[in-house]
Amino acid sequence: MAAEQLTNGQLTEKLLVLLQEWPLYRQLHYTGADRSRYAPDELRLFCSHEECGFQTKWKLANNVSTVTVRPRGAVSGHIHEDFYLAKYVCRNCGQRVTRYFYFWKKLNDDTGWIYKAGQSPQLDGRLPKALEDALDADDLSAYKNCLRMRNFNFGIAAVAYKGSFGGRHQLRSGGHGENF
Repeated sequence: MAAEQLTNGQLTEKLLVLLQEWPLYRQLHYTGADRSRYAPDELRLFCSHEECGFQTKWKLANNVSTVTVRPRGAVSGHIHEDFYLAKYVCRNCGQRVTRYFYFWKKLNDDTGWIYKAGQSPQLDGRLPKALEDALDADDLSAYKNCLRMRNFNFGIAAVAYKGSFGGRHQLRSGGHGENF
């Protein structure tokens, strides 16, 4: 996988998307950005608390904790190689908490990579009510299976479900299935 050329701001935005949406272990390879160890200050996630029930803003609730994998300098060529734990709290209700555990390696040659190694609660397949109402039972089932396969990084299985759903959707929508 080719490394993306990123500025510090772009790297922060990519990390935000990685934490909110990416499945576990999907890797972001980058070059150029020199900022590391910074989690985004705020995320947008669904909150299941009774006061919420919709997508809300979540704030970083702690200093990001570091779990060092090996002593610094033990591997030649690395600036750092650590796991990080970031905790976020819903800004609306203040009751729900989401935690992310991610790995970040930055090399001396100005390249690095990041992946999400854990998330609690797990990434779910929650759909907007309007989308659920617009799909028939078969399409809804196929779409949820597709999301489940994607969220658990089953790759090709998600493509198969997407193809199954997308084909039926495309036929009914007059050929506009690309909005899947």
